[in-house]
Amino acid sequence: HVRYPTWIDDVADAVSFLIEKQPSGVMHYSGAEPSTRYEAALEVAKLLNTSSAHISPSEASIARGAVRPWNSALSTERIRNLGYTRFTPFGSVVQRIADSFTP
Repeated sequence: HVRYPTWIDDVADAVSFLIEKQPSGVMHYSGAEPSTRYEAALEVAKLLNTSSAHISPSEASIARGAVRPWNSALSTERIRNLGYTRFTPFGSVVQRIADSFTP
């Protein structure tokens, strides 16, 4: 399944932006980069400078309580049209978090 990793700091900033703008109607916000869990794991391994040789994609079907779409993209067109531009890339978030553990 394709996901759009979204950093909670960006969500908080987007909510603050929307409170300030006071738009009407439904607004969506999510990360801008599509990624499978496999792709995300490979990127984390690369950013941590560790081997990803043991990571492989799985074709296994995992039972879920609810049916999920293959691609969970949300349209961010409305919030972008209001002038919102903060969509921190997944790799940048991983790097920030990794750096916070480095003395």
